[in-house]
Amino acid sequence: MNALIVDTLDKLASEIVRLREAAKKKKKMVTAVDMQAAVRLVFPEGFARHAIIEGAKALEKYRRSLKS
Repeated sequence: MNALIVDTLDKLASEIVRLREAAKKKKKMVTAVDMQAAVRLVFPEGFARHAIIEGAKALEKYRRSLKS
């Protein structure tokens, strides 16, 4: 199970690097948009849609926790 998670994160990171190089972005921080693009490329359509929705929920919850 650990190998599956590590492999998936490695694929996502590789896609993010490839996308950022193609867009000639020089920032080192990965944005939500970068992550969503990589998820769309790595995962099947239905799973990617669900992952993006859940990721957006988690990000919003995190942002709300910073305000309080």
